[in-house]
Amino acid sequence: GQCFGRRDIHTSKCQTGGGDIRTEVLRTLPWGKCVMVGDPHILTFDRPLGPMLDALVPGEYRMIESSSLEVHARFGYTERFPEAASWLGLAVGGKLIDDHHLAVSYVGPGQGHAGFRLAWDHKEFFADKTKKADSWTSDDGVLKATYGEMDPSEWHREARHTIGGTSGKIPAYSFHLKPDIHIYVLIGPDNGTCIMEMRKLPGSQDGLCGNFNCDPHDDAMAALENRGLAAAIDPAESLFKFAVGPRPPANVMTPVKHPVSTSDIMDNCPATVKAQASKLCAALEGAEKRACIVDACAAKDVSVVKASVAAGALEQDVSRNN
Repeated sequence: GQCFGRRDIHTSKCQTGGGDIRTEVLRTLPWGKCVMVGDPHILTFDRPLGPMLDALVPGEYRMIESSSLEVHARFGYTERFPEAASWLGLAVGGKLIDDHHLAVSYVGPGQGHAGFRLAWDHKEFFADKTKKADSWTSDDGVLKATYGEMDPSEWHREARHTIGGTSGKIPAYSFHLKPDIHIYVLIGPDNGTCIMEMRKLPGSQDGLCGNFNCDPHDDAMAALENRGLAAAIDPAESLFKFAVGPRPPANVMTPVKHPVSTSDIMDNCPATVKAQASKLCAALEGAEKRACIVDACAAKDVSVVKASVAAGALEQDVSRNN
């Protein structure tokens, strides 16, 4: 079915309900969020509360594919997550943004902002890494970019997942692409968290962000595999060809033999880490609890999720009391 909003409906703010209830909204296209956190876990437009998808194998993937917009994401290994890929970059292009191309990628060797390279139509911006804050606007105004200290909690409850602490502002990028695309990147030491907020595209769309048809069931990984959208794409077809700087080192992008699934990660998780993570993550619920345990096991260290557990538990408590 189709999903059209009466007026500025944001599906990411919907609450869970009981029973077999179907809502149809008409007129303008609704807003939604696609969220990429951890190593990495993906909340699709139609699954704002989960369950999450997992893309554990390094490579470049189609997050959104449509006739008017393409969005590719890069996942690869990092120092903290050496066996399960983390978010390393995003590339956007298409006629919806006047055939421009935005590319954001971590290539190192420096950590944080120093290791990220940003480009618009293959031309670098935010190149001066000594600045604590910066802004840049394309000549035609299609892109407005900002770098500086921001509060991740204003973007999504999961934005602090594994790298965002529990409170306060931390370095991040914000991109506004005309007409209605907002992208937020929380900067980690050698990875990031990415949140895309946008209206449903006219016509059809698909990819690891889902098809935005208000049906969460056809966003399952098995369904995406059947539609040929779950596998990494050939680098020659990737929008990261519009990026600047070197490609990530081979060890970042070369798949390891093991693990390749969350089951593998859990099966190979040290008993002490699994026990500590199960206890620590018990404060969370549903998909967030599962993702928390998986991230601790992938890193073989519960310290990577302590801050996000505290932030997530606080957010859930606020939600229950409102």
